[in-house]
Amino acid sequence: MISYRIATSDTKQEVQWQDAAKASKKLLQLPPMQLPSVVKRWKHQIAAKTVWLRTQRSIQNSAFLSAGGSEASTRMTANPKVIDRKDLELGALLGEGSFACVHEIRHFCNDTIVPSRQGEHMLEMEESQPSRYVVKQLPGVELGGTQGKLYQDAACDLIMESIYLSRLDHPGIVRVHGVSSTIHKCLTNSKWRTFRSKGTDVATKENDYFIVVDRIVETLDKRILLWKDEDVDKRELFPIHCRIGLQLAQVLSFLQHRRIVFRALSPENVGFDQETGMVKLFDFGSCRELPKARPWEPTMTQKEMRSLHYYHDKTNASTIRHHEQVFHMSAVGSPRYMAPEVVKQPHLYNGKCDVYSWSILMVHLLALEDLFVDWNNLDILQRVVWGEERPALSYLRLPPPLEQLLKHAWATDLSVRPNVHQVLDHMELIVKYHL
Repeated sequence: MISYRIATSDTKQEVQWQDAAKASKKLLQLPPMQLPSVVKRWKHQIAAKTVWLRTQRSIQNSAFLSAGGSEASTRMTANPKVIDRKDLELGALLGEGSFACVHEIRHFCNDTIVPSRQGEHMLEMEESQPSRYVVKQLPGVELGGTQGKLYQDAACDLIMESIYLSRLDHPGIVRVHGVSSTIHKCLTNSKWRTFRSKGTDVATKENDYFIVVDRIVETLDKRILLWKDEDVDKRELFPIHCRIGLQLAQVLSFLQHRRIVFRALSPENVGFDQETGMVKLFDFGSCRELPKARPWEPTMTQKEMRSLHYYHDKTNASTIRHHEQVFHMSAVGSPRYMAPEVVKQPHLYNGKCDVYSWSILMVHLLALEDLFVDWNNLDILQRVVWGEERPALSYLRLPPPLEQLLKHAWATDLSVRPNVHQVLDHMELIVKYHL
């Protein structure tokens, strides 16, 4: 039995519906003037419960999230700090996507204190440093129809992003410093009844979803354009590019030690730390944890199965063992950076999908040219995915070890493509002996 609270101008009436027939009967008994508000609240409550259920299911199915973090990582605080939207004075719009938008934070109205994720010290958000943090939020929308479904997907992604960021402690990953009360309730209440009893009217548009994270002042795609406009010699930039590739491999290796695939690696999702200049990954809404190893899916064709014989490095067998199988997930990311097995049906994922994205990003960085810029998605599908066409490397005059690594990293055959730990080992040697 589900309870719905219906607010009217005179009183608050609680209506209990046991099934659709009783729900319809109750609606017909209400005054006509109340019907629009009741239906609207009903939609919002169903949407809120859908988001909550999907969040709980994702947490329960994740060994990493349900355990509070990896055994190899520093233990994080259980959940991010709750921040009231009224305490945030927002500034300029820095970016926006299909639903989420990012604003700079000018000021914290109540001198909010944000704890570090280790909980060892408190970091005060001072007015003199307003640009250190941004808020990523979903605007209030009507939750009916296709638009409502997309909004629910965006809300789930934002919640999962907040919990991943709160449990991943790495200098190459942005930090989350606070979340809205709605997100906090989704993370801390495993029972719907408890979630509803926490004082939030989950049936209203006031249910907002936002997180406060570190600000990224410059992204890799913007820096590439800057280097290109300044007409800098590529040979002078080569050491910088290799170190960026090495730092990205370090972050991806950190994630995949925890069975997490980023899935959306592109220059737009790579930024730089304001203080150290080190690479930072952000926008973790698309990342997912790989399930535990399972038998081969019966839907695979013989050709697909033959292409999935992975290379075993005897010296590192334990590290790559959990990358030996692939899993079905929905395809996400920029088509130019998505691995062929992800684009094809069925969409197959394992840790090596990020390696392909890394290789295409590296060529974009080394060449200072946007790859496949004049191609539409159909061109990419026909020429790259099925035709196996790849960028030319000869004119870049790369060291042979790096050129060979890139060619293996973008291979369609997964038995040829190295895993990210092997990419990291090769990049460390290249940086050591070729710079």
